[in-house]
Amino acid sequence: SKTLTDVDGPLATQQGSDRLVVQWAQNPSDESKRPYFLGGDSKSPVYAWRWSSEPKVEEGSETGLGKFTALPNGRVTQSARFTDGQWQVVFTRPLDSSDTTAVPRFSAGHAIPIAFYAADGSSGEDEVRGAVSTWYAVYLDVPTPTRVFVAPIAMIALSAGLGMLLVT
Repeated sequence: SKTLTDVDGPLATQQGSDRLVVQWAQNPSDESKRPYFLGGDSKSPVYAWRWSSEPKVEEGSETGLGKFTALPNGRVTQSARFTDGQWQVVFTRPLDSSDTTAVPRFSAGHAIPIAFYAADGSSGEDEVRGAVSTWYAVYLDVPTPTRVFVAPIAMIALSAGLGMLLVT
């Protein structure tokens, strides 16, 4: 008779903190080269925001689940609220980056690959046990040019002027 073993080991006996990791491709402009969605790997790491319910947020890179290296001067901030048994978290970071080797530049008009990892600490989940997503895309809208608003008004004025000229 065979017995099954838990390859991940036993669950933690203490309740841990809830976690959310937001993963971004290091090179968002290269659509054909997305990292592995479970935190990337050593050849293709992901840029990540790692949040826990303490609450705190760290910015850095991951080369696999639980293999996180924080950046020394992280610019991501967070605002978290726990209401009715749910966390609501808002992250803020400038779109531009001076060091694009470590922090990708988020540019408008392009799809930016994003993936998520969430762990429920009260259920024994941690840095390597949790819910994962596949790659999705964030699309930052391009600002609407003013000519879009000016051109119809100019055409109405031109049509009205030509109409008045035709009537007279």
